[in-house]
Amino acid sequence: MLTIDLLDSLGRPFKHEKFHLSEGENEICLSLSRLPSGDYNAWISIGDKTAIRSLHIQNRKTAGNFLMRWIGQLL
Repeated sequence: MLTIDLLDSLGRPFKHEKFHLSEGENEICLSLSRLPSGDYNAWISIGDKTAIRSLHIQNRKTAGNFLMRWIGQLL
């Protein structure tokens, strides 16, 4: 089980997702299209290990005409 919690810079939760992973390599997609622009921390947990990665969501007007926003490699 992989859990991703996305919190803003004030610690307010904006997204909580759980993913059941199969054995071996896995790829997940997480839609961030409805998040307001700003700085966030992604708490990525699997088993008893947690990694925290910061990310910045650009204002849609300055981000160009992207249909989706992507989180890069988190782990």
